Amino acid sequence: RGDSEGSIMVWQVPEVTDTQLAQIKQGNTDKPTSMGPKMETSLTAAWANMKPPPVGILDQLDCGEIAGIKLMASIYLPQQSRLVVGRQDGSIIIVPATQTVMLQLLHGSHQQYDDWPPHQVLLGHAGRVNCLLYPHHTNPRYDKAHLVSGGVDFAVCLWDLYAGTLLHRFCVHAGEIMQLLVPPNTCSVRVGKCICSVASDHSVTLLSLTERKCIVLASRHLFPVVTIKWRPLDDFMIVGCSDSTVYVWQMETGHLDRVLHGISAEEVLYACDETTSITNPGESGLANPAVHFLRGLRHRNMSAIRHATQRGLHQLQQLSHHSNQDGIDHQKSRAFPLMIQGLRTNPKDPESHILCFDIEALIVQLLNEEYSAMSPGTLEAQGLINSSEYLKVAALTQSASPDAHKKIAGVLAKLKEGAENVQTKLQAKAESVGFRPINVEGGTRGNGGEFSHKKVCEANLTMEIAQLLLSLLHAWGLDPDLDLVCEGKLGLLRPMVPVSFGVLSKGGYMSLLLPTWQPYKAEMGKDAASALEANLPKEMVELERATRTFTAQTHWELSTTLTTNHLLAIIALANTLMSMNNASFVAEQERNRKLQSSLWKYVRAKMTSTAALEKTFVRTQGNRSVLSWKPDEAAEDL
Repeated sequence: RGDSEGSIMVWQVPEVTDTQLAQIKQGNTDKPTSMGPKMETSLTAAWANMKPPPVGILDQLDCGEIAGIKLMASIYLPQQSRLVVGRQDGSIIIVPATQTVMLQLLHGSHQQYDDWPPHQVLLGHAGRVNCLLYPHHTNPRYDKAHLVSGGVDFAVCLWDLYAGTLLHRFCVHAGEIMQLLVPPNTCSVRVGKCICSVASDHSVTLLSLTERKCIVLASRHLFPVVTIKWRPLDDFMIVGCSDSTVYVWQMETGHLDRVLHGISAEEVLYACDETTSITNPGESGLANPAVHFLRGLRHRNMSAIRHATQRGLHQLQQLSHHSNQDGIDHQKSRAFPLMIQGLRTNPKDPESHILCFDIEALIVQLLNEEYSAMSPGTLEAQGLINSSEYLKVAALTQSASPDAHKKIAGVLAKLKEGAENVQTKLQAKAESVGFRPINVEGGTRGNGGEFSHKKVCEANLTMEIAQLLLSLLHAWGLDPDLDLVCEGKLGLLRPMVPVSFGVLSKGGYMSLLLPTWQPYKAEMGKDAASALEANLPKEMVELERATRTFTAQTHWELSTTLTTNHLLAIIALANTLMSMNNASFVAEQERNRKLQSSLWKYVRAKMTSTAALEKTFVRTQGNRSVLSWKPDEAAEDL
């Protein structure tokens, strides 16, 4: 038996003979025979029984008076490798994902910093944050800077992710926000700029992020909302409730079109799940303006009439532009090396977090960054590009004009002036939102002139993910000499705590093996305490011993599937890193590698630009016997 609280109970029903059954019938029927469960457990109880308790992904913020704030919602931004977490007190924390995971799981110099990794706090909710949404990750039609959150205070907040400011607060629901959704790409232009919110008062809204207002409020549902589907071609939003009733809403006018029950409701939901033919956004919306116009006339809605007319004219003007474009929803989704997924068995419980690594995507991104730093000659020598194709592209980029160098000099002068103006504007914008200038030593100066140590995030995000994965998969303790090489030369970090592993199938199913080493860890390492361990707290010594036992032995006894996957991942990543040019997880070596690469890029750019100008001058003035050309100041800068 499993219940909504996340607990599981198992009974073992015994075999009952006829004689025993007759005795039971003759007994007292007012008090039937009872039998307790053989086993009762829950995920919450399993974590509570762990001593010491498992680490949290934001434990570095639990100190002083604000200790123990539960994490209620989270979302991972893979393009920026940042984790956004909503907490029980209404605050939203934005933190670098790989760095905060390293702080909780791995030893290293980062354990000595007080304020690492740097984090950002968004304050605007008056209670628990229930859900988060980053619309741009779902569809690129949304603004990259927009972050949406819903809380227990009935409000949906729109944030500027980079400035850390509250842009707008939508207060249209009469219950706490339970879910945030993104409409499909084939909706109208106006609905395409909206997000959908579902509240505990059984209401559903479409909130426009550009107009900063609610355009549809669907609030006539008698039972909780369990599903939302879309019919963009018919301009319908389909809302299914827990009593199997289906409500059909018009998205453009906001009117309730019909209410369906029984078989009709099931057929409508099934029709929304059917695979439709691939159509272009411009073509799919051609019939919608007329339908919206007639609905607006019927309901005497002047706003709907005006929007339908404007959109119809816009689509007629953009018909030729959209005729050669495909829908964005049908593009192949990009794979990311790391994804962080929240996990809970009960809506009342705080979230746990699962790190999903994609080995193939990680290798592809490592090689992509390696090849982008290579020169054309190096790429050709390694057989990665064809020299003839490169020469064709280079020839197309050369100018045959007699005054090519003057044009280039003028363009560069304008670009230089424009870059200085942009830099000035960016600096003023950064100072206006509260960012302080960073000095060359990687810290910031406080208002009082005292230096506060803050690490600047200059690390390669892809290399950080690879370092985190290899540090967790390496068999620490099997070979002490190899451990010294990995820790001192390669830059791997030793784990601080045992971790739970799992596998993710291609079909999207996950098998997570919880820490089964806990019940018998005490019997596995009862060695005599050393002189150093005698002066340390008992809990710290037990945790260190459990970690060593897990990384050296228990990790490789959990499952043959896990062992095979982990060994293949280590071999594949090691081969990839060996094929790269001086790849290292040591911060100083990686910084020198980046500096050397930047210097070579600068020298190559200078040489290429000078050679291009000389070839252009010789080609255009080649009929003269004596060539003399003195570049002006802008050309000398080039």
